[in-house]
Amino acid sequence: MKFTRRWTSSFCLFLLPLALYSGEKIKKENRQKHKMEKVLQTLPDSLYERVRREDLLQNEVYVKLARDGWNNQEIVRIMDNYLQYRKSKVKGSHAYGMYAKQWLPTYGYTPGGDSIYQFVDTTFSEKAIASVRRLYSKSLDNYYPQIPYTPDDRLKGIRNTGYFRPVLQYPNTGRIHWIVADPLNADHIMVVPDGGGIFRTDNLGDTWDCVTDRIPDREFRKICTHSAIPVDPDDWNHFFAFMKSGNTTRVYETLDGGQNWTRIEGATHKSFKRGYGFKDKAGNLKFIGACQAGNYMYNELWTSADKGVHWDRITLPEELKETHPENGSKGAFFQNFAFNPQNRDMVYIPTSRSIYYFDDGVTKNENGGYNIKKMVFDVYDQDGTTLRAKAVSEFPFKATSQGFLEIDPAHPDTMWFASASRNVSYGVYSAVYKTTDGGKTWITLQEPLAKIGSGLAFGNESPWGWLGGFGVNFKNPQRLYGCSMSSAISTDGGKNFWEYAWGNRLKAKYLDGNYYTTTSSRHNADNHCIVSHPSGRVFRGSDSGVLMIDENINGHQWTNINGPMGNQLHYSIKVNEFGDQVMLGNTQDVDVQTYKYGRWENWRGYEGTEAFINPYGGTCYFSGSGGGGLDGIDFGSWRAGYTKADVCTGNWYLMHNQDAGSFFRVEDFGRTPINIQYSR
Repeated sequence: MKFTRRWTSSFCLFLLPLALYSGEKIKKENRQKHKMEKVLQTLPDSLYERVRREDLLQNEVYVKLARDGWNNQEIVRIMDNYLQYRKSKVKGSHAYGMYAKQWLPTYGYTPGGDSIYQFVDTTFSEKAIASVRRLYSKSLDNYYPQIPYTPDDRLKGIRNTGYFRPVLQYPNTGRIHWIVADPLNADHIMVVPDGGGIFRTDNLGDTWDCVTDRIPDREFRKICTHSAIPVDPDDWNHFFAFMKSGNTTRVYETLDGGQNWTRIEGATHKSFKRGYGFKDKAGNLKFIGACQAGNYMYNELWTSADKGVHWDRITLPEELKETHPENGSKGAFFQNFAFNPQNRDMVYIPTSRSIYYFDDGVTKNENGGYNIKKMVFDVYDQDGTTLRAKAVSEFPFKATSQGFLEIDPAHPDTMWFASASRNVSYGVYSAVYKTTDGGKTWITLQEPLAKIGSGLAFGNESPWGWLGGFGVNFKNPQRLYGCSMSSAISTDGGKNFWEYAWGNRLKAKYLDGNYYTTTSSRHNADNHCIVSHPSGRVFRGSDSGVLMIDENINGHQWTNINGPMGNQLHYSIKVNEFGDQVMLGNTQDVDVQTYKYGRWENWRGYEGTEAFINPYGGTCYFSGSGGGGLDGIDFGSWRAGYTKADVCTGNWYLMHNQDAGSFFRVEDFGRTPINIQYSR
């Protein structure tokens, strides 16, 4: 008994320091929490921009804190305290997913908006996040290497909850808004995926680097403005990033190909539909671009001569404006630009049926304005023998969509102009013209409405808004290319075009270096741009990725060159948590995609959000052609759905979350769905 008391006393004395230490640790944590609570309470109302405290996550207040100078560690602590008391509300929310992917220390790509090049479980897990922060807290401001996802660990029972893992796709698909190419090396290109940063490849897509992930201000790494990568025409490694966070825009500059970035103090940018960098004859670097403004006839021109610190709007004189052929509105469909490679003061701006230009390098005049001019020319028929129009400033075809101008880099007096009609009484037509004397006279290559040539130069419809592009093989100018939803090709110099259907599958280079037809890429809607290269290559940006055509590659067919840049455009992702680890995603315009045992496969379906997985067999169900297979269940394209397994009975459950009464029990491993009536 004595021994017991003595042993108990000794043990208590042994535990006392541990208890005191634990108590002190808890007090310290509570003091820290209380301190952060006080910090939150003392933040000025202006910081929140009318955001209530319970909306810190939904309204991305962490971004506002960053702009006010809070460091990343402080922001994470504030958000941790906020999240701790809102677990049930946060769990599985999109707002938490965006916060986790953008802000928490992870290994993988920094994600964009629509373009998913990172697979993330967005369910809030306190243990997982604590693990991430413990392991990688010193890396919070770093640029992260990639650790690709593999199903092997999960099949072995290893969950790897401590980091996010990009799921690489070979080849990849996903919306590409803009492309620029190094004029001296056709293997060097940069692109802007929708909602992402600037991706760069120096080996024709075998590997890609998201160079804007190295921007020092973390909140401005995420989104690059729609269609602009201003590049110094004399130095491919000197370019600019027009980044955006919320309603705030910033301009960053790199001199070493995106390895290091400097913010241009005081600079902003316009969210250009098309934006460019160029140099005038005197060597002055300038920005110029077009902004979309409601009716496309009212699009705006903006320029800056000091890297975006000051911007001037270029006003079009009334006497130079075009008149819409049906509604009578006056303006010009500004969107695309072209630059004379041998006379840098010549800057061209094609519109629906005119070509505006500057011959002074876009230099401000003595009155503070700009000397914009409109080209005057003669137009001949296809044979060049009959004069169709003399000394006009508009082409004969009354086009209503954006216009395109291509300039032969070796012979800049040779140019092609292409445009089309849209939403007008005379239907969908296109027109293509060519000049060899710098624009004084033009030959009508094709204008089917006037019974000259045939086909639609842009595929199945006209370019419009975010759709459309036109390109020329400068080494073999008999081959011309256009695109809108689908694409088109001419092999007789532009006189006749035939459509390349948007459902045709593309080939792509796989890991073994060979080209195979891929399940996850096609000549699809939508196509956003075409870029012609001096080498004869032509690049195309579409919802199916970065496409290229080259006479010496893949039998001179359009080829997907996304390589390991994972940006497949998913509307929804479902994951089977059982052994096969299948992922199912309904995509934008490239059908339904499944990922199983490390490989992507394709099901022909329709875009949307609804998709289901049989948790036992891995069978996938989705809206559209071929997506059914369960009797009595109505599949829709734009509603979410969920499945859960009952491991006790072998049944599984399926529910549409937007339709009362659509709760099903599926028996016999997916053969007998039974509707379970319920009310909310």
